[in-house]
Amino acid sequence: MLDINLFREDKGNDPERVRESQRRRGAPVELVDEVIRLDKAWRQPDWLVLKAKQDASEKIKSTEDNKKLTVEKTEEVLQAKAELEARLMAIGNLVHDSVPISMDEHVVVFAHSVLGSVDYQPFTVGTSAAIKYKRKDN
Repeated sequence: MLDINLFREDKGNDPERVRESQRRRGAPVELVDEVIRLDKAWRQPDWLVLKAKQDASEKIKSTEDNKKLTVEKTEEVLQAKAELEARLMAIGNLVHDSVPISMDEHVVVFAHSVLGSVDYQPFTVGTSAAIKYKRKDN
């Protein structure tokens, strides 16, 4: 699971990096925006819960209205946090820049000859990211 701070611009990170990683793996980029939206939705009520607790302690500590408000906001926060974590789990790790971009999981990155003495030259075929090999003497 990725650190939620990777999605937060106010923490000095760039969510576009996560979006690009999603594009490179062929996963939905919209999921990143949804995680950002849910994170903001979770953080706002969380702040309200803290504020409600402070207001409750500053005023009358035993009033039922403040207790109800605190319980309601706490439930909202827990629901928002659960939804956020569920969406966050759906996003894979960041794809490293050295990983070939292809929706085909069987891209040849390195090949060697079993014979050892035959020299092969790599070449690409069409627009495919796969690399094919042919003998240099042909």
